[in-house]
Amino acid sequence: MSETDLISHTQLYDRLFEPSATKNYNLSIRFQPDGLSFSVFNPADKKFLGLEEVKFPIRTPLRSTILSDNIYVTHCTRFLSNHPWLRLPFNKTNALFTVKQFTLVPEIIFKEENTTDYLALVHEILPGDKLYNSLCRWAEARLIFAVSRTIMEAANTFFPDARISHHMCALIETLLPRFKHSSFPSALFLNVRQGFSDILAIKNNGLVFVNTFECHSSEDSVYFLLFVMEQLQANPEQWPVFISGDVMENDQLSQLVYRYVRNVHFLDAMENGKTAFALEGMNKYRFVELLNPLL
Repeated sequence: MSETDLISHTQLYDRLFEPSATKNYNLSIRFQPDGLSFSVFNPADKKFLGLEEVKFPIRTPLRSTILSDNIYVTHCTRFLSNHPWLRLPFNKTNALFTVKQFTLVPEIIFKEENTTDYLALVHEILPGDKLYNSLCRWAEARLIFAVSRTIMEAANTFFPDARISHHMCALIETLLPRFKHSSFPSALFLNVRQGFSDILAIKNNGLVFVNTFECHSSEDSVYFLLFVMEQLQANPEQWPVFISGDVMENDQLSQLVYRYVRNVHFLDAMENGKTAFALEGMNKYRFVELLNPLL
């Protein structure tokens, strides 16, 4: 895939990053409807050395029709096949999938043989789906999700040893330990993606809400945020809102959130994961789930 086939291609790598030394690094790669993004972490010095993001010409849900699945796989295959080092072996690989079809089940009652039944309670399971479950340790729950089998087979071709997870599980595992003993015992988190908004809430240091909403405008995202606050009886004057994802600090969405919520913050990366000098100038809130060294 040439650069002209991409909407955008962002690359940030520190001078200490050595492409031939991937066996020493951890790779976290996020498969998202509009492209791919990934980070490179060096566990020896606990530092992120690189971050890369590509946007494909067409946004394709990771679980829709055979045609759209094949289009997404074609874009991924072209990019990954031509990447100079991404197919080399890594110390550890995490593959995150951003799909709307998921549910959480408390770990204490979870049974592997009931995986299909759990998800079928809230989402339609399609014939081409492949089901997975991820352990969210900090939430003491299993996150069950469905991804197109076509897309999973392609991902497995390039990353056969990857640990498969849902991006929401990565968010939960990033946010809960960070805020468990913070000065914000209760807070809401708005994670913006193209066409969707993820909303999570913690109260008294525990997870009380998590869901994904389809959004076609900034007004949609703010509507669902305020709707969740109303359902949780969360006072916009008191509960802080932390923003992350595909958003900018002065864009229309953030300005709308500022209008209705008193305490608004843009979420930074985890404190226990340093970023190399070359990455310091980037907006880390756009890649929160990729910048967790504990994944």
